[in-house]
Amino acid sequence: MYDQYRSDAQNGNPWTKYTVQDLIDKKYIDPPMDGNHGELHPKASDYVATGIPFVMANNLSDGFVDLSQCAFITEKQAKTLRKGFARPDDVLLTHKATLGRTAIVPEGYEYIILTPQVTYYRVHKGLSNVYLRYYFESSYFQSTLEAFAGGGSTRAYIGITKQCGLPVYLPCESSMNILTYSLSQIERVRLLNQTEIQQLIDARNTLITQLSSR
Repeated sequence: MYDQYRSDAQNGNPWTKYTVQDLIDKKYIDPPMDGNHGELHPKASDYVATGIPFVMANNLSDGFVDLSQCAFITEKQAKTLRKGFARPDDVLLTHKATLGRTAIVPEGYEYIILTPQVTYYRVHKGLSNVYLRYYFESSYFQSTLEAFAGGGSTRAYIGITKQCGLPVYLPCESSMNILTYSLSQIERVRLLNQTEIQQLIDARNTLITQLSSR
């Protein structure tokens, strides 16, 4: 990403600085939303073995949503909630206590439910979700996020209103296409590796179960 930035600067195509609110106004993204459910917030006693994933900050790891370790709630309960419905391809960002973890919602469910720790960003034409996730991972954005949230406190928090003031640098269209292609190739390989790792973990657990039952 830095190399493309340097190339653009040399060719007289500086990246444009926006705020999240600017991106909303330009319809690059929908207004971001978290999973602040108030009095309707699901409790541990509501969790079920299978259902709708209820995703917390600790379920975001290395750019992925770890659905194998998350809690689940029933579809009936999910339908009583008013917000926090993230869909496949949404970009996730943790904003409370655990700051700056990111992921892209995978395929497999029509939607997942977020907790108050996680915000979703839903992108539209003109902005790549892969680019946005990698931008959120950049050292510049991570340090800015910390500053906005109170300097890395264990109780650090940056609500939706404050998130709308966060800076987002976008390249010109041609560079966005180049970056999106390159980053998408990286993500494809990472996903294949992640899938293989999970399959190996599942095989290991199955073997352990079989051995312990003898």
